[in-house]
Amino acid sequence: MPSFATDSWLDQKVKRGLLIDCMKSLGLSMKRKRKYNKERRARMTERLMLKPSHAGSKAKGEKGDAERGSEFQKIEQQGTAE
Repeated sequence: MPSFATDSWLDQKVKRGLLIDCMKSLGLSMKRKRKYNKERRARMTERLMLKPSHAGSKAKGEKGDAERGSEFQKIEQQGTAE
C-alpha cells in the first residue's frame, strides 16, 4: 500500500509533485472546490426549506404501501377463488 509519509526532503518533493500533477490532471482546484461547496449548500438549503409533508409529497397516481398491499391481497384472493 502506498505511503504518503515523507521521511526526507526528496521524498516530500517527489510526493508533493505527484499529488499536484494528479490534481491538475483531474481538473481539481480551490476555485472548483469553492464552487462545488457553494452549489451543495444551496441545494441543501433548498431541500431543507421545502420540507414536504408525507401525504402531500406523493405525486398523483402514486400509491402508498398500504394501498399497494391491499390491492395485492385482493388479487391473491381472486386467484385462489377461481
